[in-house]
Amino acid sequence: MLGDAANLPQQERLLSPFFTNRNVGIRYLDNYLKDRMSFSVGIYNDWFQHDVSFADSGSQVSGRLTGLPLASTDGRDFLHLGVGLRYVGADSGELRYKGRPESNVIDDYVDTGTFPAKYARQLALEALYNAGPFSILTEYAHAWVESPEKGNPAFNGSYVTASYVLTGENRPYDRKVGYARRVIPRSRWGAVELVGRFGYLDIDDTDIKGGKLAKWYAGANWWASRQWKLGVGYGLGDLDRFEITGRTQMLFTRLQWIY
Repeated sequence: MLGDAANLPQQERLLSPFFTNRNVGIRYLDNYLKDRMSFSVGIYNDWFQHDVSFADSGSQVSGRLTGLPLASTDGRDFLHLGVGLRYVGADSGELRYKGRPESNVIDDYVDTGTFPAKYARQLALEALYNAGPFSILTEYAHAWVESPEKGNPAFNGSYVTASYVLTGENRPYDRKVGYARRVIPRSRWGAVELVGRFGYLDIDDTDIKGGKLAKWYAGANWWASRQWKLGVGYGLGDLDRFEITGRTQMLFTRLQWIY
């Protein structure tokens, strides 16, 4: 999971089936080439939190490499590229992929349910191009699951987000962690940002019927100060699961204080 909620142009994430919000372990992070490249690797296992043995609690290993091939001296124009790898060990011989449609107060739309598996290998690709007040961000995630009982299914998800700051500010790039931070307004009246996004989840393969979700989002953010953000957006979610299709309309609002 990249970045934090305070920096997101949209209100919520979409690729939640492919990451863990919190885990317990050890992580190493460093920077190279005058902070134009970052590398991190970590190993995690939270067996003691769930009253199971270390062997039965699936260990996770994740790594990420980023580069900044283009960067202007004023920091307003840059190109960020990144790749991540993740090994997901099964808990007591079972895995589950599930996710919500960019809302943390709604049910899971795609959900494989718990199924027998040994482990999963995941690949993540990311790119961010920023030109002054305009930016475009994209990610792609793919999981290969070792589950002979279920035919070794594969799942994937992706999105493209475009953002334009009407008041001229840009998202500053943090070279230490390898992602863009939030908009910092230059005026006492704050900064206004328009956001458009399309994402897709496919958690449906072999005899796993987790579902396919296409999600559209359009919204605006008012960055009132360094600490306050007001976001409003409208979304459409098209779900195809169990040979049934449906559409959900969503109105998102968020008042956020960033401490």
